[in-house]
Amino acid sequence: MGRKRVMRDGLWYLLLLIITGFVLFPIYLIFLVAFADKRQVFIGMPAIIPTTYTLSNLNFAIHTLDIIGPLTMSIETATLVAIICVAVGVPAAYSISKMPTRTRYALIMFLFVTEMVPEIQIAVPIAALFIRIGLMNTALGLALAQSSIAIPMITYILVGTFRTIPTNLAQSAAIDGAPKWRTFISVELPLALTGISVAVILAWLFSWDEFIFAEILVPFNQTIPPKIFYYITRGAGGIPAADAYSIILIIPVIVMTFVLQNYLRSDVMAGALK
Repeated sequence: MGRKRVMRDGLWYLLLLIITGFVLFPIYLIFLVAFADKRQVFIGMPAIIPTTYTLSNLNFAIHTLDIIGPLTMSIETATLVAIICVAVGVPAAYSISKMPTRTRYALIMFLFVTEMVPEIQIAVPIAALFIRIGLMNTALGLALAQSSIAIPMITYILVGTFRTIPTNLAQSAAIDGAPKWRTFISVELPLALTGISVAVILAWLFSWDEFIFAEILVPFNQTIPPKIFYYITRGAGGIPAADAYSIILIIPVIVMTFVLQNYLRSDVMAGALK
């Protein structure tokens, strides 16, 4: 019995290792190209494990390419998107979670209508509107546009979060005389903190990686993805310099994840329920 368990655990670890390698392989390729000699990158069959490394691409990206502007714009926009999505998604998800099952599912499906339309078809009329109201080339305008796509996803996640909160807690608060708004703020909202923190991370990362809206709505004050695309296609240094540039800009994502990881522990919810 013990031997079978060891073999089963070994298979699970092997499967986990394969999946992890599959997920991390593209990131490895970015580092590979960023630190590889250009002659190794553009040969017919580049080596998966290069024999020589160089810092010239990284030095070129730091000293030649524009980093501060796109980095600041991306951080500002992503932060605004996270704030907007939580401000809209939390009350919307809470209200939907209290509805009957059929109504709840119908509203959730309706929320995803915007996901069925290509972003380019939404971005062009939004750009025309933003030009008239003065939101073109601004972080707020870009954040509002990106939030229109991110809010349905965030609301869907938070509906599931509020559905996991035991209903007897709200009932107990009502018996004690607490109004609904006080029950929401003092009882249910703290219990939903784990799901809300996940929603913040997903909204932030969605904005960080979004390309179409950023390319069309802020053409003269670009965020990171359009800038990387520019450096790959037309910028000096080519693909190796663009990969080195993207490595530098991965750092805020890592910092964001570590800052919020305390809210993603399972014991946060367990402690709250106590």
